[in-house]
Amino acid sequence: MMYLVYFLSLSFLVAVVGVVINPLPQYGAAALVIASVFSCAILAWLGGSFLSIILLLIYLGGMLVVFAYAVALTSDYYLEGHGGFAVGVRFFVLVCIIMYVGDVRSDWVGSVWHQCVGVGEFGGLARGFTDVQVDLCGVPVLYCFGGVGLLLCVVCLFICLFIVLGLTRGAVRGGLRPF
Repeated sequence: MMYLVYFLSLSFLVAVVGVVINPLPQYGAAALVIASVFSCAILAWLGGSFLSIILLLIYLGGMLVVFAYAVALTSDYYLEGHGGFAVGVRFFVLVCIIMYVGDVRSDWVGSVWHQCVGVGEFGGLARGFTDVQVDLCGVPVLYCFGGVGLLLCVVCLFICLFIVLGLTRGAVRGGLRPF
């Protein structure tokens, strides 16, 4: 059973690396869709089925429209495939960074899980690993430890908004458009 979680996690990691080292926006959008599917599968396998379905529907319904529109407006004259040397170097550097960060943060993730299960209003109810549903445990962890991550997500979405607005604006200057 844990082999499936390991497989889904490794597939998610490979898809995220595919997003980062993409040579073309089309590959990046496809890898991002695959990464979202694997992350929602991990959430569903760990017990958060409602959350995973909602995230998948919101992501595929809303963000893919933006990606399709942005990809349709981009044109590349010099196409580069995934077999290029620069792509391989980026992949190697990214794997090294992920391995280093995973090694440094492994103790922190374990401490978050133990604090979620053992304290708070669920402290008297939680006797083991399976007594608390994962969906109930996510909100206290988000407010306790995930504030920085939530702020980072907000900033990233704000930057993505300006990128998409810049892509869709094109050569138009201001509010005047030539007909």
